[in-house]
Amino acid sequence: MENFFIKSHNRFRDLPWDVKFLFVVSFFIAFAWIFTTRFVFTQNQNDWLSEFQIDKIVHFSGGIFIAGIFSIYSNKTQRRLLIFWTLAVGILWEIWEILFFPDQYIRYQVHFLLWLTDTLGDIAADILGAYFLANIL
Repeated sequence: MENFFIKSHNRFRDLPWDVKFLFVVSFFIAFAWIFTTRFVFTQNQNDWLSEFQIDKIVHFSGGIFIAGIFSIYSNKTQRRLLIFWTLAVGILWEIWEILFFPDQYIRYQVHFLLWLTDTLGDIAADILGAYFLANIL
């Protein structure tokens, strides 16, 4: 197991500096977004962000981050696998939102078509972020 982490660390260290920078920036964008929307913004501000689809920025950067994680911890950087795993994590994230974020559950119940278009757009942004990183690697 220790050998696994050493190899993964070496894979990250061997990445070009611009890919490392993109990976780290995407993590901080996602972290700042989640922290701000959960602890700083009001429900009306969150609804405004969602209504105008501004949350696609964080889904795009999240797709970059997830694809980066899987490319570092696996020996294969095939585009299909990175996109597949990013899609899987994106779908799990949308299920997580329904289960644990009351505003998403209410949107799901009251405005199902709005929720569906938002969810499909979120997953599309995740996949585009993964595709972007896969083309850089």
